[in-house]
Amino acid sequence: MELTVKYEEIIVRRRALLEEMEERRLQLKGQRHLHREKSQAAHTRNQSLLQELQNMEQNLREAQLPSAQVQNLESRYWACVEESVPAWEHCLLGKGPEHTTDVRPAVGGKHKTRRTYRLGLSQPARLAPPEESKKDSLV
Repeated sequence: MELTVKYEEIIVRRRALLEEMEERRLQLKGQRHLHREKSQAAHTRNQSLLQELQNMEQNLREAQLPSAQVQNLESRYWACVEESVPAWEHCLLGKGPEHTTDVRPAVGGKHKTRRTYRLGLSQPARLAPPEESKKDSLV
């Protein structure tokens, strides 16, 4: 009798373990399936991104250079800038007298003079008093 009771207990434990193992197997199967789907989605996304990058590269390679007229205009512009740098350098560095720029107003407006020190490019120059006024005050 005792053997029969022990046998039945072993059978019940065995059945419980088999059910747990089956549940665990189904969980792992579901996880593998989800992992496979995510992996495939990532692969598809990566392929799409790679294709987009390759298309962009191709478009950049095929892009036309600016026309000769635009290149000529650009080179003339930079030549003009390089030529005018020495004239403005002392003002931009704040070492020389202020530089005035005439600004042409719209039709019917008044003529205005803009000073670079108002723009913060240089400090206004302090002029020394004339020599004559010093001599007059000493006499």
